[in-house]
Parts: sequence; C-alpha cells; structure tokens
Amino acid sequence: MAPALYPMTLRGMALVLSLCFVACASAQDDATNRPDCGYNDDPGPNFTLEDVNPTSPTYGQQITLSDYDDKVIFIMFIRSSCGHCQSLSTYLNSYMEANDSAWGGQVLFLMVNMIGWEDDIAEFTSLHNLPTLQDTSAAHVAEDYGAYLYWNYLLKPGRELYTFYYSYSLPAYESRLLGEIQEALGAAK
Repeated sequence: MAPALYPMTLRGMALVLSLCFVACASAQDDATNRPDCGYNDDPGPNFTLEDVNPTSPTYGQQITLSDYDDKVIFIMFIRSSCGHCQSLSTYLNSYMEANDSAWGGQVLFLMVNMIGWEDDIAEFTSLHNLPTLQDTSAAHVAEDYGAYLYWNYLLKPGRELYTFYYSYSLPAYESRLLGEIQEALGAAK
C-alpha cells in the first residue's frame, strides 16, 4: 500500500505547490495596472523628498516633482548599497553631463533611494553628483510608483509617464533612452 501512496503524495505536493504559486501570483499587483506598462500619459505621482547628495546642486533642498513639470524626468529607484545601482549612477552621471547642453537643461535625472537603505547613502552619493532623494515611510514614493529595485521611469513634461526601463537593460539601451528623451523633449515644444 505504501508504494501506491507515494506517487499520490508527489502529485498532491505538486498540486499544493501549484495552488500556492497561483495564489501568490494573483496576490501581487497586476502588471498591467502599473504605471510603467501603459505608455498611457497618466501623470506620475507627485512627491517631495530631500536631496541627500552633498555633491548635487540641490543638496539639502526639498525636491517636489511637480516643480519640474516643464522638464523630462528620469527617475531611478535604487538601494544605495546595490553594486549595480552604484555603477549605473556613475554611468548616468556621465551620460547627463555629456548630453545636458544638447538638452538645454530640460532633462532631470533623479535617484530615489528606497526605504531601509539610508545608512550607506554617503558611499553611494560619492560616486555621482545627481540629485539623490531619500524615500521615507511618510512619502512611500516607490510604493506610489509601484516600483521595485532597478525600476526606472521616464516622464514627459507634465509628469506624464512615457516609458519604463529595467536597470539591467541600461546602458545596453542607451540609444533607446537617448531617442525617447529626444521624443519627450519634442513633446514639450
């Protein structure tokens, strides 16, 4: 009798695991409802956070996203201890410096350090001079954007969500990003 139960137990375990997977998957947000999936011109949620990067021109200031509604904004959600985030911030810093004059100062790159990673922000900010904002439990910016680590958003003027990038796709998609920034700048005129 034991041999007959053994395959039944494995099938039962497989069924339970399948049901758990389905339950867990359905408990997560539907990706089609996230702002990154639409190219749908919905406004990105507004927020106000402090720039904690001592080398940024806006260091110590409260940055309110809607104050930059006339600009194209690239928001990168990071964890300051993440090695990929560190190298990508250095890359984006040089990318911004190389293109800022062509963009006429109309593009803003913002780093948003996610909640719980405040302790090692000094090392991260020493790598670049981009505004680096600290998310807080009062603001919940990453949550408002439905963002996870490595998620990035390009907003057209007026905070219209234009496109989404997963950090690991950069810098491989540099030409795509450059083209979409140019398109978004054209929409501002």
